[in-house]
Amino acid sequence: MHVMTAKTIFFHFPKCGGTFVRNMLSQCAEGFTMTAPVSAFGHLPPSVANITSDKLKFTFLREPVSWYASQYLSRRRAFRRSLVSRYSIGFDDSFFRTFSEFVKEATKKYPGFLSTLYLDYFQGCQAVGRMENLRKDLIAILKRAGETYSEKLILTSPKLNVKEREVTVTNEDTKRIIEAEPGAVEVYAKLVKGDHVTKE
Repeated sequence: MHVMTAKTIFFHFPKCGGTFVRNMLSQCAEGFTMTAPVSAFGHLPPSVANITSDKLKFTFLREPVSWYASQYLSRRRAFRRSLVSRYSIGFDDSFFRTFSEFVKEATKKYPGFLSTLYLDYFQGCQAVGRMENLRKDLIAILKRAGETYSEKLILTSPKLNVKEREVTVTNEDTKRIIEAEPGAVEVYAKLVKGDHVTKE
C-alpha cells in the first residue's frame, strides 16, 4: 500500500515502522489518503505503483536480520489467529518451529526475496529512513518535503506493533540471512553510511 499527502507519497514496507508513519501522517499531514493493498505481498512497491508525481516519495527499511525476526514472530501470531497472508516467507508448518528452523527454510525456499524488495523500495524512493531511527528520520523527511507535521506528536507518540518478544538469533542464523540476502545487506549498509533522508 502507499499513502499520499499534499507533499509526499509514503510506500509502506512491512515490518519497518510503517503503521506508526501512517498514523502520524493521518494526524498531521494535509491531504492524507491511503490505497488498499493490491499486491501479492500485501503492500504496493514503487515499481508496481508506477506513480509519476512531483511529491517526495519515501519509505523506511530496517536491518535485514531483525526484519527476519519480526517476520517470524508475525507469522506465528497470524497462525494463532488463523489469519495467513497471501504471501509469507517460510510459511507451511514453520509457525511451530524455532527461529533458526524458520531461517533455514525461508532462505532455502526464497533466497533473495527480501533483497529484491529492498532494492525496489530503495531505488523507487527519493528518501529512505531507517526504522531504527524512525522518529528523527520521519521528521527530517517531512521537513525536506515541506509537509505539515507536528514534531511534538512524532516524538511523544508510542511506536505501534512493537509487542515482540526477543528472538534468539544465532551466528548461523545471521550467516544464512546475509548469504541469502546480499542485496538487502548492501542497501542497509548504504543507509547506515550515507544520508538518504535529506540529500537529493
